[in-house]
Amino acid sequence: GPGSVPWGQSAFLGIVNVITRWPSTEGERVTGHVRFGTLSTFEGFASAEGSHRWLDYFISTTQRTTEGPRTHLDDSIVADVGVEPSAEVSPPIFGGGGDTQNGRDRYHDVLAKIRIDRRFDLLVNYVVNFTQFEISRFGSLLPPDNLGSWRTEDLLLSASWQDELPSNFRYRISASRYAHTSFENYVVHPHSTYLPHGFSSVQGNDLEPSVNHLAEARLHHSFDTGTLVNRALVGLAFLHQQLPDMYASLTGPDGPPLEPELDIGAHEMTTLSGFVVDDVGLFDGKLVLSGGIRYDNHRPFASALSTQAGILGGIELLRAKLVYSEGFRPPSANDMYSTKGTKGNPVLRPERSRALELELSSHVAWFRGRLGGSVIRLEDLVRLEDVDPALAMQGFVYRPENRASTKI
Repeated sequence: GPGSVPWGQSAFLGIVNVITRWPSTEGERVTGHVRFGTLSTFEGFASAEGSHRWLDYFISTTQRTTEGPRTHLDDSIVADVGVEPSAEVSPPIFGGGGDTQNGRDRYHDVLAKIRIDRRFDLLVNYVVNFTQFEISRFGSLLPPDNLGSWRTEDLLLSASWQDELPSNFRYRISASRYAHTSFENYVVHPHSTYLPHGFSSVQGNDLEPSVNHLAEARLHHSFDTGTLVNRALVGLAFLHQQLPDMYASLTGPDGPPLEPELDIGAHEMTTLSGFVVDDVGLFDGKLVLSGGIRYDNHRPFASALSTQAGILGGIELLRAKLVYSEGFRPPSANDMYSTKGTKGNPVLRPERSRALELELSSHVAWFRGRLGGSVIRLEDLVRLEDVDPALAMQGFVYRPENRASTKI
């Protein structure tokens, strides 16, 4: 279920833990493969890895291109939207169906990991993804010279140091920098006789990325007396998020705007967190009790307190697990600060999740079975509300509010 106590914000419904591999044997190894397929699909992968007494490394790269499946539209708007019928101007017409003329999508990534003396880890991951769209939001075909597109670029840099301490203590100190750039040409309607430039929205910032800096320190302790086993975790984390100016520039009958239109001004957000998790095992593991708490001091939105607790017990034939956990997810920058279409609401609260889960498991001879169920309550969910007439006159359509909740 939710895991915000050990992992922080956006661990809302569950956690996916991705561990990229390390070299498993001494020496060097080079791997590569190439794939070709229909739809102009190509994929190439290459990696090199090595393991020595004090140095381990893994480097890989992936290249992928594809045009994807073509789509047939029986009916498509091909004339002008919103043009009043008259003797000189025909009304919007239909019947412009056909097959999409696909643009090529491209993906590229590079990953490098280095471990020194089994204590110091470095990681670099760079990913570029470029996708093109052949159908507009109103279902009309887009000509090959007027396709929509979305380009994202991600760069992750991280370093960590971990080591053992006396008396069964172990620590880990880490720091990372994640930069994300997004730029989208969102085509609403293709160009035509009366809309020579079409109608689209250019969104994002293709020059400055949004940047996240995370520093974290974790201290682990464990002891085992035979009857009692205890594992404890104490941690501190500092997260700094920096958002650049984000633009939403509309084109129209007069062509692209002379200047980019600002949607979200540059903002900074910080979070200082402290968390404790403890697991106690009794009677040779027949009973395990777990509990944890985390406090996140956010700026500029509201702070959050998250808890979790669990109990696991039984014998080999039948075991039961009951877990309560909480999660939270801060509002998006668009919901808080947007000035185009959506009226940003800077006083939004983080969305919350609370889950109660029960699982029974049995292993008898050849039979292995699991039976479980969960109830998850989502609260303070952000919902887009219609604006009042005064805001509508200013060009706004929605205003985000913490108005929704649901149970799963």
